[in-house]
Amino acid sequence: MVAVAAAISSGLLLALSFIEPAAGILASIAFAPVLAVVSRSRRMRDAAAVGALAGAIANGISCAWLVGTITRFGGFPLPVALLIFALLIAYTALPIALWTGLLQWAGPRAPILLAPLLWVAIESTFPNLFPWRLAYTQRALPALIQSAEWAGPMLLGAVLVWLSAAAARAWQRPFGLLPPLAVLGLLGLHGSGRIGEIDRLIREAPRLRVGLVQGNLSLDEKRHADLFNQNVARHRQLSESLAPAPDLLIWPETVVEWGLPHRAHRLSAGHDPLPGATTPLLFGALTWEPTTEGPRWYNSILLRNPGGDIGGAYDKIVLMPFGEFLPFSDSFPWLRDLSPNTGNFARGGVVEPIPVGTRARVGAVVCYEDMLPWLLADATARGANLLASLTNDAWYGDSTALRLHESLALFRAVENRRFLIRSTNTGLTSVIDPVGRITASLVPWQAGAQIVEVSLLDTPSAYPTATGPLRILVLVSAIGLLLWCRANVGRTGS
Repeated sequence: MVAVAAAISSGLLLALSFIEPAAGILASIAFAPVLAVVSRSRRMRDAAAVGALAGAIANGISCAWLVGTITRFGGFPLPVALLIFALLIAYTALPIALWTGLLQWAGPRAPILLAPLLWVAIESTFPNLFPWRLAYTQRALPALIQSAEWAGPMLLGAVLVWLSAAAARAWQRPFGLLPPLAVLGLLGLHGSGRIGEIDRLIREAPRLRVGLVQGNLSLDEKRHADLFNQNVARHRQLSESLAPAPDLLIWPETVVEWGLPHRAHRLSAGHDPLPGATTPLLFGALTWEPTTEGPRWYNSILLRNPGGDIGGAYDKIVLMPFGEFLPFSDSFPWLRDLSPNTGNFARGGVVEPIPVGTRARVGAVVCYEDMLPWLLADATARGANLLASLTNDAWYGDSTALRLHESLALFRAVENRRFLIRSTNTGLTSVIDPVGRITASLVPWQAGAQIVEVSLLDTPSAYPTATGPLRILVLVSAIGLLLWCRANVGRTGS
């Protein structure tokens, strides 16, 4: 019963720290109950079971919105959606189960630093649909997240786990809390100084006035072909309400759904979503190209220059399973009968920055892709001085998923030291500055438009080059320390 109570406590603390940014500090003690039990576990499988239960509780609560999303996005019946949800939750609990199991396997004399080192090694290498990281819980404390520009979420996540491990041993070693608290304080001091430096660069950099448009289209409105023109007209009217005209307009993902020719150089009169506009427009659209097997569809981003020329394009690279493609459906076509709403999109190639005028180079991605660090890091390395994510989060409904998505995306701004504009259909449409602060936002679930000002930073970031070697170093160190601890267990006969 003690083990179950510990798993429930850790699961609840983890879930709350992810769901509510103001409660993010709870992540620093969330694992303490589980680690206290693991330190007394005699079998590896018992320790793994405690971790699995804590992970299932945390993910089950924070991702409860997935059931509705699976039914809306893929069109699955509720029983099938519940089954998929249960399998996903079981899978996402595996990293914590692996972590607690290996900590027990290392033996009771393992040094306290094994817990954070092993956690970061597993967290950064275990494949997950949604790449949650413990450090993402600290979005409300900008000073703590500035190390992301060279360490991503790894260093801060390690310190948070170190604090939990020290708290689990506090009844034996109360002064063990001092080292992780000191490191956390140093991270805060470094971050505060770095924020001042980046703020100076923001003030000195060229500015761009951007018009954000949030159409607030329901899923039913987006699904009906007879409403496609009306949907675009709503965005057009909202855009025309902005005065004086901005330097760039941004519309969300797949606003234009009637299908545009893939890689066309110019928008024809019947296909132009904003005819006569003198402001560049970055917008989401469905595009297609003919093949011998029928049209091949892409989830694309296009730049409409004044006059109707297409100044740049991007096709979504990382597609969403059960929404944009159905896993294994090529081998088992009957699976499509279970998921009538699932698309069959083709993948894009690379994320080349899209030039806007003479100053801006926009690294633009679609929806889910702003959760993936490597994609926008690649765009920055290719010369992007502004990042944008065109998104339709209406699939999530009015749930905590909107805030969770924004929390994951927020780190991309810090990692790359660029402004990140999130243009969404229903919310959360926001502007995140290069230190992770929300500087502007639109009210979710309401149609609206707003002009915001961003700075075009070209300052280099260490993230694209530093995190790869750091991840390898952490993995090798964790494995080495784990094996060393296990070897000592064998020698002492424990």
